[in-house]
Amino acid sequence: MRLLPDGNYDTSFGSSGGVPLTKFGGKSEAVVVDAKGRPTVGGGEGKFSLIRYDANGKVDHTFAKHSPLKVGFGSGTQATLKAMAIDSKGRILAAGSVTDPALKSGVGVALTRILPGN
Repeated sequence: MRLLPDGNYDTSFGSSGGVPLTKFGGKSEAVVVDAKGRPTVGGGEGKFSLIRYDANGKVDHTFAKHSPLKVGFGSGTQATLKAMAIDSKGRILAAGSVTDPALKSGVGVALTRILPGN
């Protein structure tokens, strides 16, 4: 959902101010908004999942041909996205944790940088 400065729903965004995350594949954990007003939602289960919307709340297919974009960290791993940021060049940084049987502790940090189209 997107709110106006007065706290009311912005009905120009999605359907009555909100967008359902039906294709997301897990729970959302983080949201960033780029300089063009396009929100990217991140989360997922097992892999990082990211989906970007245009400023009106429609899925932005210039971000990823098949939305949501899924990012894995190798065979047998399970990743959980926890935070995102946008750098000065508009690239999305996503961070979280990854469980990996190959690691001595079994748990590590997962970090990726996404180079979105347009």
